[in-house]
Amino acid sequence: MDIRDYHGFRQHKECGKWVFSVAGFDYLGNKNRCSVLLTAGGKMGVPIDEKNRILINERWWSRDYWNH
Repeated sequence: MDIRDYHGFRQHKECGKWVFSVAGFDYLGNKNRCSVLLTAGGKMGVPIDEKNRILINERWWSRDYWNH
């Protein structure tokens, strides 16, 4: 599996696209946040909106670019 670092977040290649790995939802009890795997290990909470887009590096990423 191809893996890369994107501004500290771990991405892997899936069906030709680089995707983020969402590890869980309701980060620290907040339904508007999810946890995403970091390249160095661990997780970070990021916003997720009602359209299932996650906010990483000031950009909203659609469901096509993350996997759970």
